[in-house]
Amino acid sequence: MLKEKLNIGIIARTYGISEELIEGLVDAAENKKPINLKIISMEYNIEENKIKEMFEGISSVISKYQIQDKNEKNPESKKEIKKQVQSRAKRKRVNSRKERKSINSKKEESVSQKRPNPVDPKKEKTVSQKRPNPVDPKKVKIIDSKINEIESTIESIKGKTTEERTAIALEIIKKTQSIKKLPLSLEQSRRLSLLYQRKFFVNSPMKPKVRKKLVDTVNEIAGVLADQVDIKQTDIEDVNQLRELKQQLTGLGYCNRNFQVTNINGKIQRKIEKLTQANLQNDLKNNISENIKTLANSIAMGAISIEEANNIIEEEAKIEQAKNNKLNEEQHKKRIKIQVREAIKENSFHVKDENVVEELLQQVIEIPKESAKKIIKQISNEER
Repeated sequence: MLKEKLNIGIIARTYGISEELIEGLVDAAENKKPINLKIISMEYNIEENKIKEMFEGISSVISKYQIQDKNEKNPESKKEIKKQVQSRAKRKRVNSRKERKSINSKKEESVSQKRPNPVDPKKEKTVSQKRPNPVDPKKVKIIDSKINEIESTIESIKGKTTEERTAIALEIIKKTQSIKKLPLSLEQSRRLSLLYQRKFFVNSPMKPKVRKKLVDTVNEIAGVLADQVDIKQTDIEDVNQLRELKQQLTGLGYCNRNFQVTNINGKIQRKIEKLTQANLQNDLKNNISENIKTLANSIAMGAISIEEANNIIEEEAKIEQAKNNKLNEEQHKKRIKIQVREAIKENSFHVKDENVVEELLQQVIEIPKESAKKIIKQISNEER
């Protein structure tokens, strides 16, 4: 992953914006996906030019890393060429043996088709892991009791010598390995993971080998939690619910060294961003008030002045802000202008004076001159 080579935190502090946005831009740049400047600008209240500048800078850095990785993966040395020649020769010998066995293999295939296919144990295991365990109240109580024991053991480490702490850590590892085999719920995995984050425990001196075993055990529990969160997020299409679920993977500290936790965290974040953009686009396109539709018609026909149009947009922005105060008035104005533009493009009009309409599109809706000309050409009595 190229993200591992970039320090998201430093980039976010340099530009003075959230790490969430930087992660989204890095993901888009790495996968060569386009970004919607208008929607990102409204969502994070950042100027489009600044977002474009950041995205181009990140794309440039990632491009260099990709070229570097490509060069590292393709060493054309003499030894490598020799290995490739030997490998090709070996494949030829294998193929000749396979040809001699082809008749027998065909016979075996015809017989095996009549028999039921055996279940691949590895595949079966993967499927069973993806199925949520049925809730057994008795087992829930047993697991809660064992977690309570681990919590008491962790508390007992206070004020002990290094030797004593090491012995207690080994006991905790043993108990954790035992409980890991049980059907932990998401809440239990989360609680168990948080127990290991207590400062007095994390910073307790103990023998290095035991500390390494302890960290590995902690990360295994984090992996269990990540798996459960991953399974749950596949069925969720609500942004707020996804954000709440993502919180289950935060504040783990020690466990954040586990790549699986980081990977699932990023997966949920990308899903949140995708849904947010889709919801915004759907809202902008479908939830258009009658006043905005009327304004769009007036602009397309050149039947309104710039001042009147701006006043209507300002009034509509105030109405929308009263309904939704998460966005400020300027952000609502941007949303309304996008809606006006989309409403204009959805219909055809008898454009009397193209120059008037062009000026309205530029001054009111803030559409560049060339784009305004294209829209006028598109809407002028177009057959739909």
